[in-house]
Amino acid sequence: MKRSAWLLLALLLAFPAWAEETLVLVVVDGKPVSEEPRMLDPEALAFTPTEWHAWGVVVPKVLRSRHQVLAQELGVAVEYDALAAEVRIVIPASLRPGKKLGYAPQLPEAVSPAPKGVMVDYDVAAVVHGDTRRLSLGHVARSGVAGGVLTTTGQANWVDGQGEYIRGTTTWQRDNLKSRTSLQLGDVGVASNGLNNPTVLGGVRVGTDRRLTRYGGGYDIPLIGGLADTRSTAEVLVNEHQRATGQVPPGPYELSPGIAVPGLNHLEVIQRDEFGREQSFSRSFYTHPDLLRQGNKEWDVAAGAVRTNPTEDHYDGWAVQGSGRLGVFDRWTVGATTQAGKAGEEGGRNLTLQNTVSLGEAGLVQADVSASQHDDGARGTAYRVAYERRSPNWSVSASHLRKSDDYWEISQLQDSPFRFQSQTTAALAIHPKGGPWRATFSYSDIRYNDDRRLQQVAAMASLRKQRATWLVGGIHDLRTGDNQLFLGVQLRTDRGNVMATAKAAPNVGPSLDAVYSGRTELAGRDVRYQVGGTLASSSQVYARVDTKVAGGDLTLDARQHRGQPLLLHGRYANSVWVGEGGVLNGRGYNPMGSFALVEVPAQAGIDVRGSTRPTTTNRKGYALVSGLNGLTPSTVVMDANQLPIDQQIEDSQQTVVPLRKGGAKVVFPLTTQTARQWEVRMGETYAPEGARVVSDQGEVFLLGARGVLVLKQPGTTATLEHEGTNCELVLPKEGGIVVCQP
Repeated sequence: MKRSAWLLLALLLAFPAWAEETLVLVVVDGKPVSEEPRMLDPEALAFTPTEWHAWGVVVPKVLRSRHQVLAQELGVAVEYDALAAEVRIVIPASLRPGKKLGYAPQLPEAVSPAPKGVMVDYDVAAVVHGDTRRLSLGHVARSGVAGGVLTTTGQANWVDGQGEYIRGTTTWQRDNLKSRTSLQLGDVGVASNGLNNPTVLGGVRVGTDRRLTRYGGGYDIPLIGGLADTRSTAEVLVNEHQRATGQVPPGPYELSPGIAVPGLNHLEVIQRDEFGREQSFSRSFYTHPDLLRQGNKEWDVAAGAVRTNPTEDHYDGWAVQGSGRLGVFDRWTVGATTQAGKAGEEGGRNLTLQNTVSLGEAGLVQADVSASQHDDGARGTAYRVAYERRSPNWSVSASHLRKSDDYWEISQLQDSPFRFQSQTTAALAIHPKGGPWRATFSYSDIRYNDDRRLQQVAAMASLRKQRATWLVGGIHDLRTGDNQLFLGVQLRTDRGNVMATAKAAPNVGPSLDAVYSGRTELAGRDVRYQVGGTLASSSQVYARVDTKVAGGDLTLDARQHRGQPLLLHGRYANSVWVGEGGVLNGRGYNPMGSFALVEVPAQAGIDVRGSTRPTTTNRKGYALVSGLNGLTPSTVVMDANQLPIDQQIEDSQQTVVPLRKGGAKVVFPLTTQTARQWEVRMGETYAPEGARVVSDQGEVFLLGARGVLVLKQPGTTATLEHEGTNCELVLPKEGGIVVCQP
């Protein structure tokens, strides 16, 4: 009735003079956007960018600042039905929101609160060799601080009772999800750029982070996608292997970087709509970590004092590095890095320019050049050229790097046992897809700053045949003429593997190694073991056992060399949480992983799952779930069936987003439910409705139909009173059936 009234009013307004504006209903893709009509001009239909967006239209950036955008400007089809008083808008597929095809996780908008405490991953190693005793305890300690993660590494070593502690690094890192950048304070690394070696500074580093910009994809790929006019299914093949498949709604879609493999990608996309139509397109592109999509950029700035020796807490002077990279085209990425610094009497500066060019199916080339100047005025140069082509059946790579005697870089401010002045490498790998054999050939020529030179050629081949894999290879030293040869075979049996290798090398002589690897179950525990020996001028026999104890990795091995004391070695790696909730076993060594501290208030023995490592709450109601992925939503589930009957929970699962290498706090709030219900019977029949019941807590209740008794504060017993008859009721704690006992 209401619709008819509006229709009549619209006709009265529209017919007499065909006014520019008329009262109409707006219908988008066959559905009214509201129940109320609006005064609009069907010939010049315009709405705000917000309204267009709400209806599923992607408004171009150049039009988003306008107050209203015309349908004609967007290319949206409009049909005006004067009799129905409707304007019908049909959104074309090209204006619909795009969809990523393939694995394309999105960065979260925020992370979960961090728990209070310290997560310590530790690694204990002990060696007994004759009269020598050695013990080492390494650690990686992580704690949530000021929205980031503070990480400290180090190790304590004891040799024959003499101990020392070596601090590794101490770094605080915080990710800015909005700007896709990361900030580090403390011991920060100066990234290598292909020419300059990495260096550790005590200071600050800030810049884009590949795990934030590409979310761990590692590769940028060209913008590749299609358009689905109707709901379709798309299948993505890369080098004839399926890499993604999924439903595609009407609209544009784009392939995510996760579909790419390193090197050459022969891509084919097969699209099938719901009416059976099929179309496909193909494309080839090359991927490399240094290759950015057109318009994408990365930058990084680091500054601080130089840690002259990584094993000592000694910082000296200062250093700064700034770098940036830009994808000029999909096939061409340029970059620049500048360094400056001084420690003691040594100082200088340099500028490096980088180029990465994709040749498509022909591979990829890189060319970097650098110029430097010492504080004393000495100038130096360096350059690097490289080529590679990786494909499913064969790969080839070659590179040459050279630094002049007077070339300067920040890494020279650090103590280093050696530095190289030139390096030339080349390699060819043949690996027919699906074939049983592989072969590699390589050449390397390295010149060090102390006039040493290593120049070698090497070859290796393998053949897989049924349960056996044969290996053969050799290395020839072009400087000394020495040769190293080896021949090996690996046999796979139902119970384990046998590996035998014959080797010949200068200054060592020939040797024969044999080892058997297997696994068994001992006391319900999975145990992997190895036994083997070496027949040579210094023969030995050895045995090794690997298993898990309390979630950690335990390794025990023993070696007996000819004419030497028995060597015993043991190693145990695990993690522990120390903080709110007490001390909790992390059940595994994973210093790069994230975790969640789960609290089920005051409930012990509740099973909790959130990763491949299920756990149970301790006596305080806390559990530690490790092995989570940072910046990734993870579902944590607790078993609500294990809660006491008086405890209730609204939702037994929660989603958390831990920091990278950090933790998240999860609390499952409980409510106490004291009311209980019983069914009271007198013999074979229900107790009479309206009978009076008095509990031992003084609560009075009149029975309902079918003998229903409900007490808000239940006790252990109650008395039923009816028509002069009294009987005692023994009330089970969990509720249920109660029989009246006169």
